[in-house]
Amino acid sequence: MDGRLEFSTVKDVVLFVLAIYAAALSTWNLVQALRKDRRLVRVTAGTKVPVIGSELGSSWAHLQAINIGQRAVTISVLSFEVAPGKRIFNFRDDGRPDGMVDTPLPSTISDGQSVQAHFSYKDIGQAMISSGLRTPSRLVPVCEDSAGGIHRGEAWEVDPIEFLSM
Repeated sequence: MDGRLEFSTVKDVVLFVLAIYAAALSTWNLVQALRKDRRLVRVTAGTKVPVIGSELGSSWAHLQAINIGQRAVTISVLSFEVAPGKRIFNFRDDGRPDGMVDTPLPSTISDGQSVQAHFSYKDIGQAMISSGLRTPSRLVPVCEDSAGGIHRGEAWEVDPIEFLSM
């Protein structure tokens, strides 16, 4: 051998690199296909403070579940979780300002559509205190779909005593 690579060695290296590229591309396609078939829901929580005339009203928590996948999802539950398995539900419709309408559940949403729910800060504080939470705790926005999938948002640090006065 005079320092040159033989054709068979170059051929083997090129085929090996090509095989690695094909395996990586196949894996990428599999991941994309699995993501496309999954139910993807983003759950967010925020605050709404209505303006009534020239005055600010009481604070309300605004939960929203948005379908960010390509597959339609039926949302059956939208609430806050105060501890694993313990959820706060909103059954009141009275005292709610105009424009704060909850989406009736269960509701089927397609790509980009959302459902929403509103909770009075006072009701959240009362529910937390009645369940034994008097110190600042984590409140997690939770959404459950009809297939039993649980989707969680970012946790809030909440002081129930402070919420009672809002």
